[in-house]
This record gives sequence, C-alpha cells and structure tokens, in this order.
Amino acid sequence: ADRDIGKSHGAAASRQKRQFVVDWAFPPESSQADVFDATCGETELLSGVLSGVNACVMCYGQTGAGKTHTLGNLSPGSEGIMWRCLERLLAEQPEGEPQQ
Repeated sequence: ADRDIGKSHGAAASRQKRQFVVDWAFPPESSQADVFDATCGETELLSGVLSGVNACVMCYGQTGAGKTHTLGNLSPGSEGIMWRCLERLLAEQPEGEPQQ
C-alpha cells in the first residue's frame, strides 16, 4: 500500500496564513431566504440584470460547507439563491416583452 496518499508535498505543505477581505459572512443560523435577501433580493443586482447588466454571485468555502446547498438547493421552502433569482427575474419580466 502507498503510504503517501493524502500527504501534501511542496507549496501546499508550507501554507502561510493569509487574510481575506469579504463583503459578508453569514452565521450558521441564516436561512436561505436571509442569504437571498442580503445578496440578491434586497439589492440592485436583479434590477441591473433586467436592464442588461451582467451579475455574478459566488460562494467560497471549505468542502462540505454548504456552497451547493446555498446556490442550488431545490427543496421546497429552502430553495437556493439561483432558483430564487430565477423566480424573481421571471416575475419581474415586464408583460409583453420578449424574454432573452
């Protein structure tokens, strides 16, 4: 058996402490609705998209931290940001205008 599996060699083994600047970090008790409202729902992000401005929402974190759950969860009542944004965009699309 290879006993080196899972060991880091080189640059990864000599990681230095780094500081990162973030806009917001949500506490564990935050609901999907809380995260959506703070990042997309109560901001100008979606109205900008409807006006033709590009937007990007990114989740960053450790494996298993909940990034996929936060962005793409489909469970009723606990939908992720992506699905809530899509619902809001479709609801706010003016009547009679083509959807692109």
